Amino acid sequence: MDFPAGKILSSKGSRAALGRKKPATGAGKKADVPLTVIRGQVTNVVPGVVEGWVVNANDPAEKLTIECLADGELVYETVANIFRPDLRDYGLSDCYHGFRIAFDPDKYRIESLRIIARSAEEVSEVFGIVKDPPSQGRTGARGLPVPEERARTEPIDIFFDVSDLVNFFKDYRFPTGIQRVQMEIIRSFFGRTTESLNVSVCAFVQDRDFWVEIPLSFFNHVCMMSITADDEKWQETLTGLNDLLREMPYVGFTKGAYLVDLGSSWWLRNLFLKIRHAKKLYDIKYIPFIHDVIPVRLPEFCVKRLVQDYLSWLNGIFDHAGHFLCNSNYTQNDFCNVAAHLDRKITTPPSVIMLDGDFRSLSETLPEGGGVGKGEGGADKIKEILEKLGVRDGQYTLFVSTIEPRKNHNLVFSAWLRLIRERGLGAVPHLLCVGKSGWLNEAIYAQVMASDLLKQKVIFLSNLSDVELSYLYSHAMFTIYPSGYEGWGLPVTESLCYGKIPIISNRTSLPEAGGDFAEYFDPDSLKELVEKIRKIAFDDAYRKARENYIREHFRPRSWQEIADDIIDVLRRHKVRTPPSPQPWPWVKEAVSGQYYFMGSIEMDRPLKGIVTGEAFRQGDGWWWPEPWGCWTKKTTARLEFSYQPKGERVRLYLGLKGFHKCESAATVTIDGAYRRTVSIGLDGVKWIIFYLDPDMMAVMPRHEDRVLIGVTIGSSDHVDFSEDTDGGDSRTAGVGVIGFMVCDESDIKGRLNLLEKIAIDDRTADLHYAEFRSPLI
Repeated sequence: MDFPAGKILSSKGSRAALGRKKPATGAGKKADVPLTVIRGQVTNVVPGVVEGWVVNANDPAEKLTIECLADGELVYETVANIFRPDLRDYGLSDCYHGFRIAFDPDKYRIESLRIIARSAEEVSEVFGIVKDPPSQGRTGARGLPVPEERARTEPIDIFFDVSDLVNFFKDYRFPTGIQRVQMEIIRSFFGRTTESLNVSVCAFVQDRDFWVEIPLSFFNHVCMMSITADDEKWQETLTGLNDLLREMPYVGFTKGAYLVDLGSSWWLRNLFLKIRHAKKLYDIKYIPFIHDVIPVRLPEFCVKRLVQDYLSWLNGIFDHAGHFLCNSNYTQNDFCNVAAHLDRKITTPPSVIMLDGDFRSLSETLPEGGGVGKGEGGADKIKEILEKLGVRDGQYTLFVSTIEPRKNHNLVFSAWLRLIRERGLGAVPHLLCVGKSGWLNEAIYAQVMASDLLKQKVIFLSNLSDVELSYLYSHAMFTIYPSGYEGWGLPVTESLCYGKIPIISNRTSLPEAGGDFAEYFDPDSLKELVEKIRKIAFDDAYRKARENYIREHFRPRSWQEIADDIIDVLRRHKVRTPPSPQPWPWVKEAVSGQYYFMGSIEMDRPLKGIVTGEAFRQGDGWWWPEPWGCWTKKTTARLEFSYQPKGERVRLYLGLKGFHKCESAATVTIDGAYRRTVSIGLDGVKWIIFYLDPDMMAVMPRHEDRVLIGVTIGSSDHVDFSEDTDGGDSRTAGVGVIGFMVCDESDIKGRLNLLEKIAIDDRTADLHYAEFRSPLI
């Protein structure tokens, strides 16, 4: 139920007198005090969750207490202090007035709830009695659709893709950031499978070119061993994981299942081909989690290969994702802006799954004193390291972050130098920089090495276990996180979980993570940062007061709550997404006269108008795209596309590539029309043309005004690439495909454009042209 901003709603059954409070001011005299005007809205109601915002219009700085009553019983109490950027629409500059109430939907009915806001003056105001669930199409405070009511028993199958996590474990042991989020969310489902909820875990194995299932119990075991086992047992666990990935059969997705990727997958070379294959076989729904769009917004802080892989992935997800998850309102807005820039339409806004989870949960389940062997990774080891470095508990600042320019280490080092010169070495706390080394970070290390003062106060630590990190958080004076761009800012939430004040940048999503618990500064102002550090480090009373406020009011959510948010999003998506009337929902339409290049896009900026042939590949017969095009496998490869003919003859152009060490032959079949075998010379290129008459297309599958055209490419010869690469490339390939174009006979312009591309060997000309039409964001 939605309530208009500024309207006061009251009830005779409220817990305190409503209206004016009139205290005595002398002998029989009373003086009026201003009415406390409660403004607010309930903006989202689903079983188990009520969300909204509330503010004292006379004192906007006050954080009101929210009480949820069911049949007169207090079932939940919280403080309205969640960051809500939409409150700017109401002229409220302080956006920290949101609330979120969680309740047991099996015990309390939505229609029985009463929401009460209580101010410091104890003037209670009932501003919402939830009577009806929101109807489909109603909008909330931000003008976005409010999720409709749906049955919690709606059956749903979810496959969590942990390819990112499995790949991480190949090089690193102790999880950080996004890896910890994946572990915690998925582990929260252990033992919770029901008839209406079936959760599985799978990973895409690059060498096998498809997903294999990882038993949930084994996944839980791997997660715990990464934290608790000694090195020998961890290596045994990794061996078991690798054996499983090599030997387990391919996963069998259930019909209509959701494939949810909580990590990053832009490095998987054939991901979208296999998603299309799974869509065709199982009608799966692909749901990626967008953690940030850093390679788009700040490509100068990323290596070129990462930017290219990310942009290629970004270009593909718009064609393949059924819905999107984002970790913050800021990321949601940023992602939508990028989509608009690329002329990509998002029919339903991405769902926000805030990562305000309790990061202590894994480490606090471990034995006291450490989990990875006391001499190897437990608390005893980190205490010993700190003692040798002369760092005392409570006398250091913690900076948890990958060592890379975006995180603003150099700004913090400059602040430390200023404080050291101002107060002396002994008075300034040590700065512990904890995190693995990222890219482009030479200047970060160089600044410390060039200063004798910084070398005495700045310490770099990496590869720490959860237990060690927990110890550092618990005994830090405060934490610092000056990043210029974040999708969420997990170290901020971690700091708050341990009751420590984070001094953080006021940019991007960080205010959502820090709420009114953090201390903010402008990352463009060294002066502001120094003032914040000075206040927290040297004013003990202020620091303790802020820590007390965090302990009393900050309440991280359980990972089960966060996981349930994801389930709710998927259930709502399932209800509102009817089966597609299109009989080939995995197939894209080919436009007359548009050349489709089958190779990889080596772009380093987001470009409008990017179209490639990658999305027309189908089945298991393809290796991944390369700069020139794409090799086929030993089996036949297949292209599929829909096309809208005009009743005239249609031309199909196909470019093939041969091998550098032998001649080859390819057999190309057009469904219901042609079969043609052509020879390709040594390291040669062959372009062939097929003419499709209207009577040929009449026997092809048709839906309304479109026909489905299928092209199968087979090779009589194959080459083992391992022979020329000493086993570095294990592929066995058939002929390659460079690109294709389909057009009507009368499309003279399209035919001439293709001839020019072939003649001057510039088949990526369309991509270069797009670069000039589309400026950088």
